Formats: sequence, structure tokens, C-alpha cells
Amino acid sequence: MHIAICDDNIADRKHTERLLGREADKRRNDVSALYIDSFGHVDALLRAPMIYDVFFIDYHSDELSGIKLAEKLRHAGVMAPIYICAHTQDGESNPAITPIKVETDHASWGMELYEIFKPLQPSSLCKALDHAASLIGTRETPLEIRSKDATHYLTKDELCYIDTRKTDMVLYRTDGSTTHLINTFRELWHTFENHSEFICIGHSYIVNTMHIKQVTLTKIIFVGGSNLRIPLSQSGKIRKAIRKAK
Repeated sequence: MHIAICDDNIADRKHTERLLGREADKRRNDVSALYIDSFGHVDALLRAPMIYDVFFIDYHSDELSGIKLAEKLRHAGVMAPIYICAHTQDGESNPAITPIKVETDHASWGMELYEIFKPLQPSSLCKALDHAASLIGTRETPLEIRSKDATHYLTKDELCYIDTRKTDMVLYRTDGSTTHLINTFRELWHTFENHSEFICIGHSYIVNTMHIKQVTLTKIIFVGGSNLRIPLSQSGKIRKAIRKAK
């Protein structure tokens, strides 16, 4: 299991390294050894974040908080659990680990985010590592989509459909936001063709059947209320494709 620490305070960073090092010694005979990388700068962490199975973040700067760094990791494609280190109000030790709910621009953030309290306790670290280990091999691989300015990593829950009728194709998320893509139709379909949830409607749309509420003779109606007009001759084929996809 690969572990990343990102802490802008060198003393705290070294302390976390020591605690995780002791845990690694305890698990030396386990099937999965612990590999620990430690970072003091965000840029270094973001160079190759996808290799890590769990993150411990304690970062405080005027420009970037731990939550904002977690959001950067999510946008870089990370699905692994992230633990944000926080101080207790009374300064006493607290072994609890609590989920963090984050309000972001996207309806589904597609990742696990937790608060872990300082001073870090071996018991809470052990619990965090056990949880991360249980997720290895079970996480959904994000779908990679390219726009003019960035590469986007999305979960199936986030993606509603893509309008592919024009060269400037548009991705519609379940939260209502849109992204203009630079992928070709062939590149896009290559991304989705092995995911049974997605169907191709001619060269007009790529649709996520997970979010379809109803198919009428002339429309696809999505759970969120949006809809697509379809040719009358296509409704039967689309219903059949949806049944096959599910």
C-alpha cells in the first residue's frame, strides 16, 4: 500500500512519518507492505498522485488549505481516501475519525474525505490504514475526458450525457454544469464502450443509462428533469439498449 503525507510543517511531517514507520514495522509480514512518501510542497505531491492508496494532509497556507488540496487531488483523478489532520479544540488527544462533507461545484465528489485529529494516535492511524487497504482494488477508475484547458476525471455518477452532434462536443454533468470537449467522437466512444451503462445514439449523443428516468416516443427524460429529443424511429432501439445495459 502506497501512502502519501503532505505537511508544510517539517516537525509535524516527521512525526507523522515516524508513526507510520512504526505501523509499517508492525505490518512487515503482511501481504501488502507499506510504502511511505512524504512531501512538504503541493507541486511535488501533484506530480503523480494516482499511485497512492491513502493521503494524510496537514497543509495550511494563505493560498491553499487542506480541503482545497483535497479538491485538487480529486480533479487530478484521485479516488483514494484522504485524511485531513485537524487540531482538537481543547488540545487533548482524540482517536475519532469523522467524515467531511464538502460543498463543491460538483454534485458528486466521488471520493472519501475524513478528518483525523492531532496529536495523531496510533489507533486512529491503524484504523485509517485498515480502511484504505480494504478499498484497494474496489475503487471505480475515473473516466478521463479532455477539454481545451484541462483533463477532467469523472465518476459515472457525475456524467449525464455528451452531445456529440458538432465538432465542439459538450459534456453535461448531473449537477447541470457543462464542459466543452476536444476529444474526437472515436476517442470518446473508446473511453465509454467497455462501460455497459453508456449507450451511443447514432453520432448524436453518448448517454449514461444510470440517469435515465423515462424514454418516450420522442424524448429521453433524465432523473434531474433535463431531456433529449430523439427520432421517433429510435425510441424502441434505445429502450432495448437500456435493458441490455442494465
